[in-house]
Amino acid sequence: MDNFDIINKTLLQNNIVLESSCINKLEKFYQQLIKYNKVMNLTAITDIYEVSLKHFTDSLFHVKHYKSNSTIIDIGSGAGFPGIPIAIARPDINITLVDSLNKRVEFLNTVINELELKNVTAIHSRAQEYCTTEHRERFDYSIARAVAPLNILSELCIPFVKIRGEFIAYKSLNIDNEIESAKHAIIELGGEINKINHYTYNTSLINSEYPKNKTYFDKITRSIIEIKKISSTKTIYPRLKNLITSKPL
Repeated sequence: MDNFDIINKTLLQNNIVLESSCINKLEKFYQQLIKYNKVMNLTAITDIYEVSLKHFTDSLFHVKHYKSNSTIIDIGSGAGFPGIPIAIARPDINITLVDSLNKRVEFLNTVINELELKNVTAIHSRAQEYCTTEHRERFDYSIARAVAPLNILSELCIPFVKIRGEFIAYKSLNIDNEIESAKHAIIELGGEINKINHYTYNTSLINSEYPKNKTYFDKITRSIIEIKKISSTKTIYPRLKNLITSKPL
């Protein structure tokens, strides 16, 4: 089995199919990721099988949810997850990637140019600094994956979202305590939890086609939290980084 067939095999379990051109771009993305990971810390996951499962498919499970021709801001994009896979699969969507480390932004720009992604812009900034009048409440969606606990993440992401837009948080399976701790922050910031999605993919059949000396989970489940913006966020948010982390809402 071709390495990148893994992506379609897992996504198909959730009724998602990618065109071959998208798979080719993901393969190029992987090549750049591994190349640059040798000189900078982008990801601890480098095995092609695990990158396909834990980065690419993980980023794409919710891809059908986003409205046509919408705008997305990916906060703390890091190595480009989930923003770049979404941009590859949905060229109709305009995506802004924001990261606080310039070296990572340089990597993202390399990927954007290499893959000829016309619908992506990478910005070197902290979320708090980028949330100016020009960008505040201007996006249909803000998204974040594995950046911070939900109460902190909400303060960084919800201010960017238009009223009736959504903040989409990519999380692991066990999120009940995190959601409970974030309820006050979400309300204070003008949001409400709309839906919690659980995506499960079975890897046992795929595992059997890979070397026997490798051990992987037979099933992986991810949670994606939809938080709807129902009222404008107070202009005092987001606060400075030290306040967000030391005195979370």
